[in-house]
Order: sequence, then C-alpha cells, then structure tokens
Amino acid sequence: MGQSLKLKSYYLPIIWICIGIAYGNVYQNTFLYDDEFFIIKNSFLRSWDFFFKIFQGTSTTGSGGVDSFYRPLQQVAYLFIYQLFGLSTFAFHFLNIFIHLLNASLMYFLGLRLNFNRTACFVATIIWGLHPIHTEAVTYMSATADTLYTFFCLLGLYILVPNFNGFALVTFIYGLALLSKEAAVVFLPLCLICIFILDYNRWSFRTYFKAWPIMTLTIVYLVLRKTILNFNDTFNFYKEANIYSENILYRVYTFLATLPDYLLLLFWPSFLSIDREFPVYISITSWPVMCGLMIILLALCKSALDIRQNYFIFVFGIFWFFGSYFPHSGVLIPMNSLFLEHWLYLPTVGLFLGLAQTAYEKLSPFRFRYARPILIVLLMIVCSLEVARTRDQNKVWQDPISLYSHILEHSKVGSSRAHNNLAMALDQSGRHDEAILEYELAIKISDVYPQTHHNLALVLIKKNKLEDAISHLKRAIEINPNFYNSYDYLAQIHDFRGEKLLAAKYRSEYLRIQNQFSP
Repeated sequence: MGQSLKLKSYYLPIIWICIGIAYGNVYQNTFLYDDEFFIIKNSFLRSWDFFFKIFQGTSTTGSGGVDSFYRPLQQVAYLFIYQLFGLSTFAFHFLNIFIHLLNASLMYFLGLRLNFNRTACFVATIIWGLHPIHTEAVTYMSATADTLYTFFCLLGLYILVPNFNGFALVTFIYGLALLSKEAAVVFLPLCLICIFILDYNRWSFRTYFKAWPIMTLTIVYLVLRKTILNFNDTFNFYKEANIYSENILYRVYTFLATLPDYLLLLFWPSFLSIDREFPVYISITSWPVMCGLMIILLALCKSALDIRQNYFIFVFGIFWFFGSYFPHSGVLIPMNSLFLEHWLYLPTVGLFLGLAQTAYEKLSPFRFRYARPILIVLLMIVCSLEVARTRDQNKVWQDPISLYSHILEHSKVGSSRAHNNLAMALDQSGRHDEAILEYELAIKISDVYPQTHHNLALVLIKKNKLEDAISHLKRAIEINPNFYNSYDYLAQIHDFRGEKLLAAKYRSEYLRIQNQFSP
C-alpha cells in the first residue's frame, strides 16, 4: 500500500518528464507556415508601445493584414517572448510546450476534482499529453491560441468544481480564454456539463442558473464579435459562396464524415498533416457519413442507458467531446477548413478522462494477481509508441522543405499552396531548378494566384531567363491588375535591357497602384 501511494505521488513528475522527452527535439525547428505573419513580420512585437494596438485589430494586423480572427492574448504572449528573447525559436517553442505541461497538470487535477480515480487520471493525462495528434497544437509555433485558450478553460473549470463557487473570478478567466481564441465559447457548455454530472438537482432547469455570469459574458462577447470586433466579416470565412458554405445539410454530412477519420487518428495516428485533403460530402448514403452517424447514435444510446442507471462518467466524456468540438464542426458557421488535428486538443481532454475512469470502474471487479504489472507494461508500451510517433512528427515540422514535402507526399491531387510554399523554401536554399518545377506544378493545379507567377519569375531572373520571367510577371498582372510588385520587376527588367519606354510605363503603373493601396 505504501509503495502504491509513493508511486501516485510521482504521477505528475512522470507526466512532465515524458512530455519533455516527447517534445525535446522541436527547439531547433524553424518558423513555418503562418509564423511569417503572426511572428516574423508582426510589427506589433517590436515594441511595448504597440501593446494596446494588439487589442484593436485582428491576428495579422501587425503584419499588414486583416483576417477573421481576434486573438489578442496570443499576440501578447508573443510580445513578451519577442521582447525577452527576440526571434528565438527555442523561446517560442518553449512557450507552447510549457503551456502544454500546464494543461496536462490542470487536466490531471480537474479529474481529481471530479472525484475520478487518481490512477485513471494519470493514465488519461499521460496518454493525452503524449498523443501525436496534438503535435499540430504544440509543435507549430503559431498554434499558441489552442494551448492558451485550453489553459484558461481548464483553469476556470478547476476553480469551479466541485462546489461551483467563485464565478466572479472564473468569469474573468473565461474572458481571458475568449481573448485567446474564439472557440473558448465552449467554456459555457463545458461548465453546464460539469454541473450536470456533479449536481444532484441536475434535472432542475434552475440548477444551471448558477452559471449566469458565464452565460452573460458569452452573449456579450458574441454581440461584440458581430459588431465592434467584426473586423473582416468575422463569422464568414468564405468570400464566395460554394456548396459547403451555402448548404447546412452538406456541412452536417461533412462533419459526420470527419468522425471516423478522427477516431482512427486517435487510435492509430499513422498519418498526420496540417493540410489534409478532405472532400465535401453531399449525400447521407456515403459510407463515411453513415459511419459518423453510427458513431453519434451509438454514443447517444450508450449515454441514454448510463443516464437511466445514474452513471454519468461515460456521458461526461462524450458530452465534453462534442460540446467542445461543435464550434469547429462547421454546422452553424462554415469553417475555413474541413479537418484539422489541432481542433481535437481541448475535446480530447474530457474524452480521455471519461474513458479512463469508465474503464477503471468497469475493470475493477476483474482484478487478479498480475493485473497491475500487466497494465503497467501495456501503458509503458503505449506511451513509448506515442513518444516515438510524436518525435517523428516533430521532425516533419523541422523546416519548410520537410513540412511541405510531407504534405505533398501524402496528397492525391496535390496542393497549389503546398507546392508554392515548397518552391519558396527550395529557392531560399539555392535549389532553383527544383523550385521552378514546384512553381509550375502549383500553377498547373490552380492558376489563380498572382504570387505564384511572381515568385516563379524571380527564380527565372536568377537563372537569367528574362523572357520567361516577363511572361510570368505579365500573367501575375493579368490575374490581379493591382499586384504592383510585378510592375516593379517588369520595370527593372526592361530598364536593364535598355527599353526605357517600357520601363517608364511599368514604373508609372507601379507607383500609381502602390500609392492607391498604401495606407
């Protein structure tokens, strides 16, 4: 008995050490993907003078953009890191890993507050903390919003349960979560779920009024996001209508189709990618949609049976998962992507806790002499496999070439954006011929981006293929007549060739459009 208690006292340090090992190979990984806009080109990080400006724009305002995301606390976190360490990849990676460690700790203690078994909480937390599906949220520097809003949500719930006191403090923490990521609105349903499983008056409607401060802040936040904080048509990610954004049934079918794929990744994360190809489903008879519908029905039936027997642990895990994932489902608001792994970061917290506690209670009557060592060995095998897979996935995020090569390696039709980004990375590393091939593939897949033609032209200039460069610069202007950078390079090429009239023409257009669009 004494040895068992001693082992349990080491549960949290074991979790920290294992997570440290799993993510120990990320610190030299370079800036990737949206890191360019959120960190590298973000002028708001250059001085404390911009602190309040961070709260007056979107996530990319500091880099000259306007997007649909309002996440100022993510930018504040980056401001602190930049002011202390500059563009240190070690510091930015450590930020995400440190928050991940805090989240794992809060997950463990929340399970204890919910009166779950300590060992079950340990098993759920260590499997969650090491799971490779979370590499996108932890290893990707620009994904800090996911770990940050999860931290505030878990902290708020930890303070509330089991007695549901301190709503004033928790409402403030909830506000910080909302300033970290819009998906933090799920804190309200998570709070209601905890009340449901812990309060004996769960069937009384008045029981849930104790969460009125959370409800009020949610309503106020949604109104603000639709009005004052609506910088770029906030609730619409699609500027042009399509079958997904215009048909709620298709969005429901697509959401259902994601469930079997997510379930497979949770049990067997063999392929992970930030740019996964996922189709829009338009028929309920498609087998992925049917599988997703079956998962929902089975979960509801099991939950209904458990509720009838006054058993709420499995119900907690299922309700937590769907309650916290629903904003990303695309059903109410069409999302800018159909399938992203980092969306499961918070939903899997409650799911893993609920499943671990359920397994513990169901297996307890079947204990035998060698049950404990067998379970320890099985857990060690699972954790070892997770650590190895997580470290392998961290290597994918090592640099742009490894990331985009990985995306394209598993792509059936190819991604124009991935080919373009890989070409840029190849060009920067001096592999110009390979870069040209990747740009040409990007154009072949989707010839709608002036940047691709412009970037290809710059490589061709380095290869002294000026006629081909001129052709692509003109194509960039044809796609977007206001793409003034191409005018500038056309003027430079013609000036170099002594064609002064053409040079003057393009330089005039460049200055006119630049003045028109410059702030």
